[in-house]
Amino acid sequence: MPRTFVSYLLSALFLATASSPATSQPSGAIVGWGEQCIIEPALYHFTKISAGVVHTLGLTSDGTIVTWGRNSFAQCDVPAPNSNFVDVAAGFASLGLKSDGTIVAWGINEWGDCSLCNVPAPNANFIAIALNGHALGLRSNGTIAAWGGGGGATPPVPNADFVAIDAGSFFSVALKSNGSVVIWGNCYQGAANSCDFPLPNTDFVAIAAGDHHVLALKSDGSIVTWGDNSYGQCVVPVPNEGFVSISAGGYASLGIKADGTIVGWGETTYGQTVTPAPDSHFVGIACGGRHALALKDDGTFVAWGNNNYNQCNIPGDNKDFVAVATAQQHTVGLKSDGSIVAWGRNTEGQCNVPAPNTGFVAISTSFSHVLGLKSDGSIVAWGRNTSGQCNVPPPNSDFVAVSTNGGLSLGLKSNGTVVVWGSTPVLPVPNANFTALASGHSNYLGLRSDGSIAPWGANIGQQPVPPPNTDFVAVASAGYVSFGIKTGGSIVAWGEEFGSGQLNIPAPNDDFVAVDGGNGHSVGLKADGTIVAWGIEFQSQGQLKVALPNERFIAVSASDERSTAIRMPATPSAISTPKTPVARAQLLQNVPNPFNPTTQIHFLLAERQHVVLSIYDARGRLVRTLIDDVRGSGAQSVSWDGRDSAGRAVASGVYFYRLRANQFDQSRKMVLLK
Repeated sequence: MPRTFVSYLLSALFLATASSPATSQPSGAIVGWGEQCIIEPALYHFTKISAGVVHTLGLTSDGTIVTWGRNSFAQCDVPAPNSNFVDVAAGFASLGLKSDGTIVAWGINEWGDCSLCNVPAPNANFIAIALNGHALGLRSNGTIAAWGGGGGATPPVPNADFVAIDAGSFFSVALKSNGSVVIWGNCYQGAANSCDFPLPNTDFVAIAAGDHHVLALKSDGSIVTWGDNSYGQCVVPVPNEGFVSISAGGYASLGIKADGTIVGWGETTYGQTVTPAPDSHFVGIACGGRHALALKDDGTFVAWGNNNYNQCNIPGDNKDFVAVATAQQHTVGLKSDGSIVAWGRNTEGQCNVPAPNTGFVAISTSFSHVLGLKSDGSIVAWGRNTSGQCNVPPPNSDFVAVSTNGGLSLGLKSNGTVVVWGSTPVLPVPNANFTALASGHSNYLGLRSDGSIAPWGANIGQQPVPPPNTDFVAVASAGYVSFGIKTGGSIVAWGEEFGSGQLNIPAPNDDFVAVDGGNGHSVGLKADGTIVAWGIEFQSQGQLKVALPNERFIAVSASDERSTAIRMPATPSAISTPKTPVARAQLLQNVPNPFNPTTQIHFLLAERQHVVLSIYDARGRLVRTLIDDVRGSGAQSVSWDGRDSAGRAVASGVYFYRLRANQFDQSRKMVLLK
């Protein structure tokens, strides 16, 4: 369900801020799979990129293809084996050219069929590919193969001596070895004719086709344009000289100059012709439907423009995230410095984080509005407010958790009571002793300090909680399905699954630390950092195909047909202080959290060693040392009863526990609620 990022078993993990006394906290990059795909760019060295209508393909130096953006028609699911590719082309579907000259095609075209997958025989000797609503392949003998829908899917006559190809919406363009251009197909967009190119038709060295316009690069570095000019996509900015590469998208055009800078012109509704700074060191460009990408000389890429489907991936650096919240068409990520990054469809302003964008410690999102919890206990709300779901009731203070659901917002106070506002707010009875919240379709769950779950709101199988209603440490909800995690890490699921299989937790049902769900599928995070997915793949969009490598995950989130997760980097220096060798030890989240008055702290040791485990208050003052001795290898745990070194009960609030073992030093955050 589009709401909070993860079940509240890991809530304290995501409450740390840059000003905390903790030496470190787990953070990482966001990845996504299902109907929308998100990648971790730092893992790859790209040699070519191709921008489709709403997805992107990247070719890496090792010959594999990486995909991101919309995956509604399996255009991001590269067929196995994903290896030995030398070229990529994205349109409505996807093409990959192998080193042996064969073409691999996947996804469907804009007419909803898989005709693009039917590469003409013989599938051999290809040296270049192009794709839009139809596909083109250039063979080593200079002939062109065309297939799929649209008027450009018929080879030209005479079919010989071609050296380059590209595909428009319903037409095709190709470059001859003598420097002349050939165009065929349905070239008309209103009165504009994409086939009516200027003379002289000579001395061209490169071509690019948009939806209804064409760019051609001359040997002198100037660009010639023709076809539809409704957005100025055929008006090359002056000086029209020094260009070395060109690309055309829906209604926009891009060119790279010899100095590595990019010039853009045409439609700029989504800023797709405005190159991000610094504008330098570019060696490749790709103009998509309404987004653009550019390849740097170091193998990295920059993306800008329409990002409704993650086709530009995550804005800025995809690193240092500690929380993620997934909605139907947008995503919200919380950084370790307390700032929020939001991207995707922004029809209700849900991606416009209010200033100052600092001091956030938790996030939750519905399909149209977002809640951000500040370190001072106040809530910031933005997005759709038709039902007052963004009007936080006074006093806006003392909140420790947030949750959202459509037209409703929920906040948990430090005294264990729930506040609800928005459309038809309903409160649980009795409204006391809650430590965590979760929102479903029209139902809500509250975890009490005694380990029981209180459901309220709509009841389509979500009430009552299956007996025994005890020993729960976390709650989550997905549509009409509810989840609870027990102290042993097993998941209990109940509600109405509508045949999706979301109630059938895969074996072994243990060691789960978080769970979330979307439309027909669920994801569970294991203590070892792996993710388990189950349910159905709605419209075969890959909801059950967890992003690889399936390891080092610290958070999961799901909504409708997609899932997102945060994965820690493999290098120790990126997840903790530079001196921390992760293999020596691992500090896990306390259970339960928030807690009252007792919680269990778990950690892992790779070898027998001396360890110190201490508790600190929010000011960094030592409260109590729980362990200061030698412990053996393996899983370890210790209980804290909420008392200081003198045996006095401490007050409600935020506390930190720190594990030091040889060269290992890591802290986590927890919340005591009374």
